[in-house]
Amino acid sequence: FPQATLDDLKSRGVDVDGIQIKAGEKTFFWSGKYHNDMNSRDTLVTELNVLENFDPIVPESYQGSEFLMLGNLAPSVQETVIDTGLVRPCGIDILEDRMIVGDYQSGDIRFYDISINPAQYLGKISTGATGLTGLKIGPQGNIWFTNRLTEEVRKVVPSVSTAWLSPSEAIQFELYPNPAKSSITVDFSGNNAAATLRVTDTGGKLIHLSEISNKQTLVLDCSNWSKGVYLVQLLSGNQTINRKLVKQ
Repeated sequence: FPQATLDDLKSRGVDVDGIQIKAGEKTFFWSGKYHNDMNSRDTLVTELNVLENFDPIVPESYQGSEFLMLGNLAPSVQETVIDTGLVRPCGIDILEDRMIVGDYQSGDIRFYDISINPAQYLGKISTGATGLTGLKIGPQGNIWFTNRLTEEVRKVVPSVSTAWLSPSEAIQFELYPNPAKSSITVDFSGNNAAATLRVTDTGGKLIHLSEISNKQTLVLDCSNWSKGVYLVQLLSGNQTINRKLVKQ
């Protein structure tokens, strides 16, 4: 975009902080032929250009946005945009439905729930130093990691990491029937802690919110909900457990 175009957008109230300009490079280009509707098309030419090595950086001012639209990008790039806390990702490991990712720059180890798509950020542990270069989940939930700058191999003890890494020890709940037509049962009877139950639709709209005491079973009336997929979340302390619910 020429500077005059950017100035014109800004004069109309458009925030252009997120635009990246690559000097001497071409923008993404696509051409094609559409048929009976906008879903049926033939691609004639695709030139990735700057998108071939695109590293999306979301400005700080955008991170509180209520809505996010993703388009014209491969799913792998879209998922990179979802989480902007990583500066220089440097290592990854997975245990069941938990994923950890290291950050060389901050020294943080970040935790994700990958039972849903996109993966949900759960929290982080700071190793206290720049230079984290690799990590591995070991026995009893220990996380072993290396630091290139300090030339050390260290570990995070279970008392810090187990709450996020061990699904068998985390809060659990059952959701049935699924798919559901008129009502759903949330069985929280196997837990000894209180939690918050949250239900949202695919657009992020809050459908239900309630508190659940320990060892409780809750029945929700979903007869008036629209047909589709819903995200049911159970939140207790630092833990968040997610289930997908289909309403018929």
